[in-house]
Amino acid sequence: MLKSFLHLGKSPGLRSATFTTIGNIFSTGLGAIAFIIIGRFLPPSDFGVFSTVFSLMLLVSKLGDLGSNVALQRELSQPHLIFGTTKRRIIETSGFYLKIALALLVLLIGIILGSPLTTWLNLEAQEYIILGFFSMIGIIVYDYFSVLAQSYSRFGLSVLGSAIQSAIKIVVILALIFYRALSPQALIILYGFAPLCASVMIAYLLGFIPLKLEFSKVTHSLAKLTPTIRWTALATLSAALADNVDILLVQSLLTSQETGLYSAAARIAGFVAVASYSFGVVLNVRVAKYKTQEHLIKYLQKATLISSLAILLLIILASFSHHLIFYSTGASYLAATSTLKLLLYSTGLLMATTPFVALFFTLNAPAYFGLSGVLMAVSLIAGDYFLIPLLGIEGAGFAKLISRGLVFIFTLVFAYFSYQKEYGKKS
Repeated sequence: MLKSFLHLGKSPGLRSATFTTIGNIFSTGLGAIAFIIIGRFLPPSDFGVFSTVFSLMLLVSKLGDLGSNVALQRELSQPHLIFGTTKRRIIETSGFYLKIALALLVLLIGIILGSPLTTWLNLEAQEYIILGFFSMIGIIVYDYFSVLAQSYSRFGLSVLGSAIQSAIKIVVILALIFYRALSPQALIILYGFAPLCASVMIAYLLGFIPLKLEFSKVTHSLAKLTPTIRWTALATLSAALADNVDILLVQSLLTSQETGLYSAAARIAGFVAVASYSFGVVLNVRVAKYKTQEHLIKYLQKATLISSLAILLLIILASFSHHLIFYSTGASYLAATSTLKLLLYSTGLLMATTPFVALFFTLNAPAYFGLSGVLMAVSLIAGDYFLIPLLGIEGAGFAKLISRGLVFIFTLVFAYFSYQKEYGKKS
């Protein structure tokens, strides 16, 4: 075990993942500080309103993705697409045009559905929804340029972009507090403006200049991504539901006060989950280049060790849930302590799943992304509707724990059969 752990530290992929994780933890730490400040100066009810609209922003931003980010990352990570070549730039530009078109389409849908969404979410004014959909454009653009940086293996630039937008949020939030202008509306605008600023910085440092392409070239370029997108679109939307629908359902089924409590716990758990995201970004890019069974066997050994450590660390961290809430959002949110424990346990399962998910980038099994996403979304929504009325915000925590447990088991089973299909007869 110790020998495996020491050998793990020599892996270039793990070193990249560790660097990215540390960087993302720092930048996400800045984001967490922003949320802590908000929690300290906004009552749980107002914090609940902001968190509800922000979750809606994150959810609908994935409609402006439709799985294209994962597909683009997979395509641009291929060894034959060399930096600066015309072929690569055509793919990058086509992806950018797709993002803009989808963002405008989603904005139009949001304006049309603003009134019914306001009623369903028990919000006082439709302006929250409209502001959220406009701010969502900044998130869509940022996600695209972040993926672009990662596809170049410039993980530090992606981390820098995240840090810059978090720093902007902190500065503006402090200014809003100083001028006594802190409100859910101001925060909704800020959380779209900050990622847009970071997008401009990343685009500039990458030297990104979109090409003037004929429509036929754009469609031809995007058509190559279709086999992957048809699954990743489903997976992306399902994952977005899984990450955000619980807050929306708590707001719909309970009160803004309880939504604020649950949101505080969810944001703390989300800060921890950034480690899973960071490892996933690096592993997805690197494992996509693995083409031999020997490489995959070594990777599976590392993945098993990382997965085991993740579960152990999160179990230990969950025992400090009371302190995590008290020293972050404050005593007003301590009623969410038991809920945070459940969310941290579920985050442990998420982190344990991530190393195995990277396998599907090289095993040519895009169906996994769609099927696992549907399983996560369906089990979570069903669990929320059944457990929230019975147990309140703790019910939402149990629902997330159960759904991530199901996905973890499904991932292991699917990875086994995909590996056997690819290499079973060759062994």
